Amino acid sequence: MFEPGDESTELPHYDRQSVLVMTILAEVFVLLIASIWIYFAQIDLRPLITFNMKVCFFGIAGGLLVTILNLAIWKLADKYSAQNYLLASMKDLIDKQMLPLMGHLNFIDSIFIALVSGLSEEVFFRGVLQSQCGIVPSACAFGLAHLPRIYYFPYALWATYVGLLMSFLVSATDSICAPMIAHAVINFASINVLRIIHKRRSAEGQKPGTGATGS
Repeated sequence: MFEPGDESTELPHYDRQSVLVMTILAEVFVLLIASIWIYFAQIDLRPLITFNMKVCFFGIAGGLLVTILNLAIWKLADKYSAQNYLLASMKDLIDKQMLPLMGHLNFIDSIFIALVSGLSEEVFFRGVLQSQCGIVPSACAFGLAHLPRIYYFPYALWATYVGLLMSFLVSATDSICAPMIAHAVINFASINVLRIIHKRRSAEGQKPGTGATGS
């Protein structure tokens, strides 16, 4: 078992433009892989591309549920990281990985990244991978895609459970648009929470990538 801090090296503080470019390239790559897979496997996603009030409700509700749980986890990680390895890992992820990347983005950036990631990742994981490999493998792959390094495996485990929720949304609505909405809501909220933390620490004269995540 890794001790907290063993693999928690802080990322460099990329500027806003670099983060946006990296995000676009990553999401375009995911969408390209999905498109190639769709073409050669002759996958028809059209029956899953439906939008109605039920889809909208389930998508927003699922996104808000995960957002609330995220905030609870962040609070627990801030308060009890010294006593718990798993929470220490989550706290380091926030302080040393997420904040340096996302903390200095603006509101419009958060909308853009939320929409792009929600579209491309759900097309790949729930549209293509789930249809070809099943719910559990696609959820596990989704979790592994959120594993920057082994020290942060608690976050990857949490992302796996979120992936299972996204699969439930597809089953409940017969639409891939529901997890797209949920995914976008989650990312939009997460980025804006990081923005608030970054601004607060900057105002306090504290290095944005270190210290507590809550008051």
